[in-house]
Amino acid sequence: MNKILTIITGLIIMLTLSVGAQVKGKPGDYVKGELIVQVLETASIRDIVSRAPDNYSLQVEKILSPTSHIWQLTFDHTLIYS
Repeated sequence: MNKILTIITGLIIMLTLSVGAQVKGKPGDYVKGELIVQVLETASIRDIVSRAPDNYSLQVEKILSPTSHIWQLTFDHTLIYS
């Protein structure tokens, strides 16, 4: 039950933040080449990063919240087309 509540809470937060970003977002509201991700407690961030294509240069920068399993990743933003 606790896992379901955690998942539902996470989804609500993600949906709220994504809607807000779409409505209020403007150029410069992000950092090129950086990504913040939250993974499940049982997931390995290193395994996830290792599955990305090599040319993306996806790397773990640091853990932002050990208890919430939130990580900051970096990647080569020049490979993304606008």
